[in-house]
Amino acid sequence: MEIKAIDTRLLPHKRLPVKITHVESPLLFWVQLQHNENNLTNLEKELNLRMAGRVASHYEQRETKWREAIAVKEEGYWRRRLITKINRTRDMVQISLSDIGQRICRPAHEIYKLKDKKNCRSKQLPVA
Repeated sequence: MEIKAIDTRLLPHKRLPVKITHVESPLLFWVQLQHNENNLTNLEKELNLRMAGRVASHYEQRETKWREAIAVKEEGYWRRRLITKINRTRDMVQISLSDIGQRICRPAHEIYKLKDKKNCRSKQLPVA
């Protein structure tokens, strides 16, 4: 996994309260800005309500696109993720878990297509 550097000039010159969400090593960890925590919680609640009614359309193999937003059920909750790799011969899709820096593979029939929302981006940044 490749981690991009953060442009520190864009950060405010004051302390930002953060929550550590995942630790790989003492120098590689993921944080979530606490002022974004409510936004993320609201987005996840909305996604879980929507997916409970199965309003989202099932994925069809011909529609699969790289870096497309999808919903996948993970530990009993629906989560918004991005497609990072497509294996058409095995009907498998590699999905990025950007909030904890991992990737998982799932069959294409287990994922659901989401409408693209610009404000529905990941609320966590990797820090190296």
